[in-house]
This record gives sequence, C-alpha cells and structure tokens, in this order.
Amino acid sequence: MERGRVQRSFRLVTDLCFPKFPRPQVSRSRGSYLNVGCGRLWIVRDYFANDVGYRTEPFVEFDNRDQVQDAANIMATQAASDVESYRK
Repeated sequence: MERGRVQRSFRLVTDLCFPKFPRPQVSRSRGSYLNVGCGRLWIVRDYFANDVGYRTEPFVEFDNRDQVQDAANIMATQAASDVESYRK
C-alpha cells in the first residue's frame, strides 16, 4: 500500500454524555426521572459533573411491571435522542 494512500480517521473524545434514571430521594413513590448530561473531559476534577444538560423528562410514576417496561423504553429512546443532539 502506498504511503500517501493510507487514510486514518478518528474522533477525539472530549465529552462524555450519558443518561441517568434517578429515583426520587425523599418520597416513597415508585418511578424515575430522566437526566441526560455531558461532562467536559478536559476540565480536571476529582468528581464528575454535567456541564451541559440535566433533567429532560419529568417524574414518571410506576404502579406495575408493565408500566416500568413501557416507561423505560420511552425514556431510553428519549435519552438516545438527547445524547445525539448534545454530540452535534
């Protein structure tokens, strides 16, 4: 292979985006929120922080397993969409 013909492509990862599905800490409700955020990896910290984003969906209460599965699928789809929008 010729030296000039080799093409390399890479994407420097500078942000880490991820969804979280936290439960309410105070109430005894069964359910979850959807938080999606990105942290800047070039900022040196002893902890992880979201520099962009936070809660993207309001609290969803679950009463049974079917509701959990339905809500989780909806929230996961929304989380994937939110992460993609932050990457642009």
